[in-house]
Amino acid sequence: QRETMLNVDQKIIFDKIKSHLISQKEREDLLENVSSKLLRLDNIKPLRMFISGVGGTGKSFLIEAIKCLVDDIWHP
Repeated sequence: QRETMLNVDQKIIFDKIKSHLISQKEREDLLENVSSKLLRLDNIKPLRMFISGVGGTGKSFLIEAIKCLVDDIWHP
């Protein structure tokens, strides 16, 4: 629901994170049958972003939307 309320700049960031998370989830699902947890950890590709802005620009709202996205992907 929050995704539809994001502004243009927030949506660009959100979409990049969403794409990354979906590809990670797909990779994780492929490795689900692999018993080695170490092998799974080796396949994690971190995404690092710095989100900044003055007060009231929606940083917290964006972070809440990302948290909901993570829950939707890993806990459907």
